[in-house]
Amino acid sequence: MSLDFNQKKQLLESIDYIDDAMLSDTLSRIKTDAAVAGRASLTKKRPIYWVKQTAALVACTLLLSAIIPILSYVLSLAGITPSASAEDPQSEEQDVIEQTEPEETDPYPGEQGSEGLRYMINEDGTTASFIGWGEFSGNTAYIASVYEGLPVTQMIFYERREQKNKVDEIRLTDPEYRESDILPEDFTFPNIKHVIIPDSVEYVEVEVINQCDYIETLHIGAGVKEINGSICFNNNRGRNFSQITVSPENKIYTEKGNCFIRIADKVLLHGFADSVIPTDGSVEIIGTLAFYNKTGLTTVVIPEGVTIVSMGAFSFNDELVSVLLPSTLKRVVVMAFAGTPALTDFKFGGTVEQWTAMDDCDWISDTSLTQVVCSDGTVELRFDAHGNLKH
Repeated sequence: MSLDFNQKKQLLESIDYIDDAMLSDTLSRIKTDAAVAGRASLTKKRPIYWVKQTAALVACTLLLSAIIPILSYVLSLAGITPSASAEDPQSEEQDVIEQTEPEETDPYPGEQGSEGLRYMINEDGTTASFIGWGEFSGNTAYIASVYEGLPVTQMIFYERREQKNKVDEIRLTDPEYRESDILPEDFTFPNIKHVIIPDSVEYVEVEVINQCDYIETLHIGAGVKEINGSICFNNNRGRNFSQITVSPENKIYTEKGNCFIRIADKVLLHGFADSVIPTDGSVEIIGTLAFYNKTGLTTVVIPEGVTIVSMGAFSFNDELVSVLLPSTLKRVVVMAFAGTPALTDFKFGGTVEQWTAMDDCDWISDTSLTQVVCSDGTVELRFDAHGNLKH
């Protein structure tokens, strides 16, 4: 059964010239000529003239030295403080420093984490979980490592889970009931820009991160062993998300070229518009929705060694124009490049024979592609009325 464009999108959204030397030389010459002329002029002046000039200069200096303190005292009595001169270089430098000083971030609150976040004790009675953003209103959310004396080992979006449970209960008697029929709570947290996951946390439910519409950075602690789902933002949500950092002591995940990678199976889980996919063999699979809906993503270069591009990996990138696939590629999953209307430059490092032997389907539909340029020739693309690639 063929799906139209909107159905496909819904499917994806539901899954997880003055030369300086010349100028300097000219000024030096002018100064030299002036000095010579001055010395020549001095020899022509009478000695008595210079005695008078020197005496006048000394008198003026003494007078000014007496007036300045008096003037400063009078101004201070009047409550007037002289400002630094606009031509004072030290004053200008201070202004620049004040203008470029970065914004203050939330202070590190210690093992108790940021105020306002919600936690609960797990059923085992020995650990605790982060369960929601609660009343938190800061910019940097530090997840607690300890709650009521117990280590915080999980991050789950409890409020959302409760809503889904309610829907499931109603569906037992009414199969046609939809989740949208329940008026959902407003799970939007516009203040949260940075999320810091401590070393104590082992499990992270991605839905927690996906609710932070304005997130900019995410730090993964040393203890995180499992991240369940794909970090994914629809429409304009997450448009400022630009970096994931990982503790160097984490044995499960790493970050290279601003790409978030699972070490064991070499899966690139999440990337950004400026990410550079590593060429050192640390990535063999581009994960599901890894580069989904990334503002500013115009060019994709997948290095040699990558064998699989997963479902929706580069889908719905309106600005994506150029893609280079490696000769090592064995499989591209359905809708990997769906919803990329500007995509016209598509190259494959392998041969025409390799391309035609690949298990391809409609993963390059909904684009402006007409051909694929291989290492030894060109393959013309043909699509059916539904935008699916004909074989």
